[in-house]
Amino acid sequence: MRMLHLVIALTLSTLALPALANDFYVDGAAGDDANPGTTEQPFETIQKGIDAVANPFSTVHVNGGTYTEAVTLGKNNVRVLGVGRVFVESTGTGMSNTGNGNTIENIIFRRCQYGIAIFGTGTTLLRCTTTECSIGVTFNGSGQNTLFRQCTICCNNSTGVYLWTNRAAFEQCSIVNNALGIDNWNSEYVTITNCIFAFNSGIGIQDHVGYVTPVFSYNDFFANGQDYVGSGLRPTDLSVDPEFTDLDAEMLTLRSTSPLINTGRDSEGIPVSIGRHGIGTLASDSPGADVQFSQWTDSNGTLVTQAGAEVILDQDGLLRLNGVESGAARSPVIDLGPAATVTAASYRAQVSASAPTGSRRVVDADDSTFARETRIRASDTLFGAQDALPNWVLVTSDQALDLIGRYVQFEARLTTRGK
Repeated sequence: MRMLHLVIALTLSTLALPALANDFYVDGAAGDDANPGTTEQPFETIQKGIDAVANPFSTVHVNGGTYTEAVTLGKNNVRVLGVGRVFVESTGTGMSNTGNGNTIENIIFRRCQYGIAIFGTGTTLLRCTTTECSIGVTFNGSGQNTLFRQCTICCNNSTGVYLWTNRAAFEQCSIVNNALGIDNWNSEYVTITNCIFAFNSGIGIQDHVGYVTPVFSYNDFFANGQDYVGSGLRPTDLSVDPEFTDLDAEMLTLRSTSPLINTGRDSEGIPVSIGRHGIGTLASDSPGADVQFSQWTDSNGTLVTQAGAEVILDQDGLLRLNGVESGAARSPVIDLGPAATVTAASYRAQVSASAPTGSRRVVDADDSTFARETRIRASDTLFGAQDALPNWVLVTSDQALDLIGRYVQFEARLTTRGK
């Protein structure tokens, strides 16, 4: 009998939120800066979308594409949200954030001199990437209280983050394959937790001021020229191969065998994976049982690699809702071979006290997406991916199931509202 040990870890977020009165939309391919910036008539440039914001707490939605412009974010309490793969390229600075309380989400800054320059206070960088820049992120004595959450700082020619500000925090970031990871020149009260520093040709973290913080913990340092120059590592830090899917192709999803899966800890002590990315495949010790997410479909049978699917596969190999409040993603039917036993299939979700009753929070970074349920079914008889039978069995947090069957299938049902 073959045994399938399953761990599903999905990073999920909504790609589109209900429009607010002061929201604006940008589409580099279909837009025009003479338009009013609505969903039907979007702007062409990110700068125009920002300039149009009159009230705080507005969102500028930026559709996928490459935007060759140097953006200045001078407003306060504004969210710039990338929908799909959004690239900002500039011969100078990709984005200068001079305002306060701003959130920059899901933007890839590529081939800039400086990817992002932060001068305002209270900035949040959420699921952003800087790559192939001279310096990925830079500060210059300002920009206090900056949060980096689930960001990728990869493949920058000089420095990933040039840090000259106080009270910066890095959570579940991957700082990989730069000449130098973080260069801390003059910053105190810096916290770094659940981050990966790997394959940086120079130093992972160079600390000129010797900061010591109680939450500098659960980080992985591997194959850097030198891991750390400064006050030293902490007892909870690791030095293991993160097992990226394909470092050369900048696919930094973790393989199913990665020792960083559920090895870190969040602020409540709940296990989380170290680094930005979750698992990119289903894990099994049965030959042929690993299934790439690219083979999954939504509940209508549309492949998640197609733009019209309700759940899509993003550039990082992870599943996300695609502009809808709820949806489902199904794996193909997996053939484990003759006399197969499926046992100990664990769905490692986290029960959140603040979530609606019956919802289980996944590794969502903005607390907006919930996994309503995850289901599994198995049979000795081959069945179709859209068949009504065999019956689905609900998998709850860390529950182990014993299912007998040669053929198995998995489904994750998602919602942004926990309904």
